[in-house]
Amino acid sequence: MTGPAWRVFKSLRSRGLMATLALLAYIALAGLYIAGERERIYDSVGALSDLSRHEKALALAEAAVSGALLEVNEASNAALAQPLPPTDLRLSMEAAARLIAALEEFDPGYARLQRSIARSWEALQAAPVRASWIELREALGRATSELEIRRARLAEQRDALTTTYQRAYDAVTVETLLLSIVGLAAFGSMAAWFFARLARDIGRLESHARQIVAGRRGVALEVTREDELGGLMHAVNRMSVDLDERERRI
Repeated sequence: MTGPAWRVFKSLRSRGLMATLALLAYIALAGLYIAGERERIYDSVGALSDLSRHEKALALAEAAVSGALLEVNEASNAALAQPLPPTDLRLSMEAAARLIAALEEFDPGYARLQRSIARSWEALQAAPVRASWIELREALGRATSELEIRRARLAEQRDALTTTYQRAYDAVTVETLLLSIVGLAAFGSMAAWFFARLARDIGRLESHARQIVAGRRGVALEVTREDELGGLMHAVNRMSVDLDERERRI
């Protein structure tokens, strides 16, 4: 590209505009990158929130099943001449069934526990004999053990998710700091170089102008710029030549 269009492209105003656009583009790209990295943090937070809800629901179900198991043990105590009627357990069994059913939102595998307890409970209501009591007690015991195992697994998952969240948060913090430092260093260095060169050329132009005023016009000022300051240097050189020509005429 040559001619006026190229001179306009290399003008100080155009360079300032390009530098501003480059800075805005860098900020936008860095922001998009950091936003993408922050999505990992949001995913970890969402997973921790779901896990917390799961743990709370599991704790309620485990407490209800343990309470039902305790009541079954008391009602079917071998020291009793006759086990208590199953109707006395209805409230605790219904509560345990309801709370286990609420866990299916997090894992359909809880339905198996619910079905096992429901079958034993229905068998006890149909035939309240000691064998049915024993079967219900064993079903509740198995459910209690499995709920305890699942609670331990959830604790391990929570620890792993917490570690992942902390690492992602630390990584985003470090990356944000590094991008800020790199951006400031890069654009600061470019700005320092640009203004140092501009100040140097202005100083050269000022010194040359003083020489022209003092009558020392033998050497033209070397022009290394193609912007407005370069145009001013060319104009000063032309002025020096014109003054020399005028003095020769006189």
